[in-house]
Order: sequence, then structure tokens, then C-alpha cells
Amino acid sequence: MIYKIFIIIFLSNLFSIEYSMKEDIKKHLQNLLYYECNYQQEKILSEVKDPLISTGKLKYKQNEYLLMEQKTPFEEIYYLEKNNTNQINKKANQLIFELLNGDILENKNLIFKQTEKKELFIINMIVEKGMLKKYIKQIDLFVSKKPIVIKKIQIATQNGDITKIDFYARK
Repeated sequence: MIYKIFIIIFLSNLFSIEYSMKEDIKKHLQNLLYYECNYQQEKILSEVKDPLISTGKLKYKQNEYLLMEQKTPFEEIYYLEKNNTNQINKKANQLIFELLNGDILENKNLIFKQTEKKELFIINMIVEKGMLKKYIKQIDLFVSKKPIVIKKIQIATQNGDITKIDFYARK
């Protein structure tokens, strides 16, 4: 009997820690009004032998826009508006903004697995149902503990492609 009580107490503490971690991350991301940093994106495509690597600068203004100024391998600008009415880009934009503002942590179509490393929280989100399941298998968020900032996003697609975006040199 004491053994069962111990297990119940242990599990309830474990779940409350995970809930707190997720809630802390979401709260911080929702309070982040502007963010600027450098990034490196690595795309591992099933049809291409070597990974495709690009670098640049990212600027994010909450509930407004995301600007990625790619510098290498060539210069290009990607600009996303949160309230984009273009139906083709609407779902992709919605996903990106939900990742950056923390709303994705409330998505009922995802199964969440949370782990904690020395300096990072890792949230694995497995797509269980919904339209996203057609394209995306899993999304992983790597969040630094202090300050609470997204350090890396990794997206695995259903066809086996992987996109990794590392964020660094925050301004």
C-alpha cells in the first residue's frame, strides 16, 4: 500500500513539473514582443545527397511578422505576416507563428513528450491527427532554461525530410 502511494505521489510530481515547464515556456514566449538573432538552417532531404545549409538573420515581432534575411548560400528574404489571407500560405504561417508564440503547446492534435537536460528543455510534439499529419511527423523544440528562448526547432516530415533551425547570437 505504501509502495502504491509513493508511486502516485511520484507520478503526480512528475506531471506537475512537466506541466509547469510547458506553461513557463508558453508564458515566456507569449510575452516576447520582439526577437532578433542569427540562424543556421540545415535541410536533410531524402532526394539530395548532402544537406542544404543556409544562414542569415531572423527578426520576429509578435502577432505581426517573421522576417528571415538569408545571407548564404545566396541572399534572399522570406517575409511572413501573421494575418496572411493567402489560403496557400495560411496554414504554414499559422504553424510558424504558433511555434514562436507558444500556442502550439496547446494543440490537441499533438502528443507531447518533455525532457530536461542540463541547460535545455526539449519538447517533442508528435502529430497524431489533423491536417498537419499529412505533412509533418514530429516537431521538436529545444528551449534554453536561462533565458527561456527557443534555441532550435527540428521538423521531421512524413516523407523523411528533416529541417533543423539553430538560433544564436540573440540581440
